[in-house]
This record gives sequence, C-alpha cells and structure tokens, in this order.
Amino acid sequence: LLRRMKTDPGIVPDLPEKTEMRAECGLAKKQVALYEKTLKDLEKQLESKDGMERRGLVLTTLMQLKQICNHASQFLRQDEYELKDSGKFQRLQQICQPIAERQERVLIFTQMVRMLDILQDFLDARAYGFERIDGNVHGSMRQAAIDRFSDPRSAAFVFLLCTPAGGVGINLTAADTVIIYDSDWNPQNDLQAQARCHRIMEASNPPMSRYTMPHATYIMRSRLRSVVATHSWSLDRKGTGPLSGGGPGRCRRAFAYTHL
Repeated sequence: LLRRMKTDPGIVPDLPEKTEMRAECGLAKKQVALYEKTLKDLEKQLESKDGMERRGLVLTTLMQLKQICNHASQFLRQDEYELKDSGKFQRLQQICQPIAERQERVLIFTQMVRMLDILQDFLDARAYGFERIDGNVHGSMRQAAIDRFSDPRSAAFVFLLCTPAGGVGINLTAADTVIIYDSDWNPQNDLQAQARCHRIMEASNPPMSRYTMPHATYIMRSRLRSVVATHSWSLDRKGTGPLSGGGPGRCRRAFAYTHL
C-alpha cells in the first residue's frame, strides 16, 4: 500500500500553492429587511420557549439566516430570482465574467441543493455552459458529467456541486477556480471541496474564493448576544447551553461560534 499525503516533505514540491481569498459581499436591501425581521421574530419567540424547544428555535433561525444571505428568494421560497436581491449573486457575476472571458473554468460549491437550482437558473440566463452533481446524480451519470467537464473541448464553464455529494472522491483538475458560495456547517467539508482541483502534480495554482458577509455577521453577532444576555442563557462549549448536542447540531453550533 502506497500512501501519499499533501503534508509529506517529498510531496510539497509537486503540490501547487493554494490561494484562498475571501470575497466580501454586502446585503441587498431586501436581505437586510428579512434578516432584521427574522432576528426580531427570534427574540419574541424565545420569551415563550425553554429547553429543547429554545435550542431548536435557535438552530432553525441559523438556517434561515443562511438562506437569506444566499438569496432573499430562497428564504421566501419564490421561483423568480432577481440579481438585485442578493449581494452574493451580484458578486458572483463580477467574478464569473472575467473568468469566462479568460476561457477558464470554475467549481461552485453550495451546501443546499435548492441553491443549486437557483444558480442553475442564474447560469442559464447568461448562457453559461455547466455541469452539475448533487445527491440525485449517481454512478455513470456522475462520471459522465466529470468526463464532459474535463474534456478540453467542452463548452461547460462552470461545475455546480453540492458540498456533501461532490466534495469528496472526485478529481476536477480542469478547473482553475473554486468558489464556496456558502460555507458548510462543517469546515472540513469545505476543505475537502477545495481539494477537488488542488491535487498533487498539478501545474496550476487554483485560487479559492469564499463568500463572506461581514454586515450580516455584525447584525447576527450584536442581536444574538443581546438575546443571550436578555434570556440569561449561554452558548457555552461544554454541552450545557441551548445549542448543546451532537451530530449536525454540533456542526451548526461550531458555525455559530465563528460568527458570534
């Protein structure tokens, strides 16, 4: 059994440097209004909740805030998606246009399958060729999509991937750029996603872009800290606070810590 790891001293010369950039995105007006309303609703509902109900409410709200940051229409479950209603969409267009002009290729990862549908509509409207892998794409269809994208003659400019389904076990070294549209609850899943085109013996130096929303982070930090103080409960790491518990909840709790 021969095992090579990226951390091995003999491998480092064969591994291109990975450059990660944080693409800061502002909140659109509609997103700001929804974000503020969601946090106000949380404050009101917490007054009548305790124990497990309160913990579940906080975790549900974190998911809703994540959807709002992706696109206002995702949270509202609308079928039409306006560019002006999402700071991330506007930033995505700014990034993708020069990449397309250079005839390079890009991987876009998101945690949510519904967000893939929205991104697919975004690409269709701009006549960008793409491939897609999510949990519903299996076996030969999955490999066929990878082969098409890897073909130098392919018209596919973007590969849309759901982080849990497409973040491991595949090589997509034809890509020049990786975009993490929304971070996974588990940071290790994002690192695995980046590794899809950051491989040993590759000649290219793929840049990794992670979308962040500092304004949304500021709002959530200030509001939730206020809620914590008002209701006298903590977000401690010892498993005694309202966000305690294992499994996906633990991942969400870790995500909350990075923002709080």
